[in-house]
Amino acid sequence: MKMNFIFNLNAFSWKSMQRTASQAAMCFLRICHRHFGCAAPLKGALVALLTGFSLATTTRWWSAMAIGAFYGLAFSLVIYLAKGGPKSGDAPYVIPGGIITGALSGLFIVIWAIKTI
Repeated sequence: MKMNFIFNLNAFSWKSMQRTASQAAMCFLRICHRHFGCAAPLKGALVALLTGFSLATTTRWWSAMAIGAFYGLAFSLVIYLAKGGPKSGDAPYVIPGGIITGALSGLFIVIWAIKTI
């Protein structure tokens, strides 16, 4: 009887931990847009971080834009292929949006952080 009580106590705490974890996940998902999801904000943040860590203090603005556009293209291709590729119909929006976002990230990082323009 005593072992059954311990098992039920552990099951209760496991369920409460699952409920707490799912509440935290739902709070995170509320930040995301209803139609676009979390892919776009996370992709933009990762592209900006990767671009920022790839730049040097002597990097010119056009080089920073090219590096950012390359990383934006790479990340947008990953998201495009994860959505199903040509079947999804998102290519006209995801890929150019990623390139533009990456190029602008590189430009703004150079303007505000490095200031070599």
